[in-house]
Amino acid sequence: MASDRINLINNRLVGSPAYLGDKKFRTSVEWGSIDGEHTAILKSPQSTSSVIGPYVANISAVVKISDMDFRFTTEGSLQGTNAVTDPSLMTLSLSGSAPMLEPFASHYATVTKNVKWLQARVASPYFNGITGFRVGPPDRPRIKVHHKLFQVVPLYSVPRTQPNPLDWSTISTWPVRKKVIRDSFSLLADTHRIIRPPAYDMHGYLIRPEMYRKRLVNATVELVFELTFRPLLPDQGNVHARISYSAHILAIRIIKPPPGSTVTPREINVLHKLDPLVDIPLSSHRRTAY
Repeated sequence: MASDRINLINNRLVGSPAYLGDKKFRTSVEWGSIDGEHTAILKSPQSTSSVIGPYVANISAVVKISDMDFRFTTEGSLQGTNAVTDPSLMTLSLSGSAPMLEPFASHYATVTKNVKWLQARVASPYFNGITGFRVGPPDRPRIKVHHKLFQVVPLYSVPRTQPNPLDWSTISTWPVRKKVIRDSFSLLADTHRIIRPPAYDMHGYLIRPEMYRKRLVNATVELVFELTFRPLLPDQGNVHARISYSAHILAIRIIKPPPGSTVTPREINVLHKLDPLVDIPLSSHRRTAY
């Protein structure tokens, strides 16, 4: 039954240390440094000194995906007739607001408070203003997350001569519609590959890239991400620096699809990767833990 599934999801989230909808989030997560980046990490147990770490916190929240600033498409942050100029800046992004589905709707006030608490841990007289992650008006805040689309191919990697049409990790098969963008993608074929966004439907199957908007907008989803921040240099004439937050997607799991949306058996047949709940596809090589 649907209620049983919701209860299972709720119990799993509440039982995890980095769920933003739980008050114990503040006792489990802190800021640390990994690979030179300011990163939200799991607190080490006080009772032992033998724990190897630090570990990236897989932060989670349940939100309703908004259609505002929805850039989670095959062309991502590219707009109009723009071509790819810097692959490292090519991202897919979306934001989520308070869900209507209980018990997650009741959790969202705690989500907002924990986000503010986490950002306040960085605040100082030297910083004035923040960008990224928490967006929207104060009375209707949204969480913004993103996914980097390209990864540099190792020099020893051998390109495939006949890529599988369903293998979205190859640039030649990534479904881009605009010719100018497709042509700019093709220039990266020998040096980069696609990192498939870990976005899963209710059955745990990867969502087809061309279906992102249809499947995700207005869906209630579980977002899993790692959070980092970096100081930005002060603007001209301003003595204060700003803080830029960035939430890197580790998983998107649909809990309730948007109204009128279903996953048909035919669509399931062509989706070839299941959601590994205990082994989330990572956007980086860094150590992670729940």
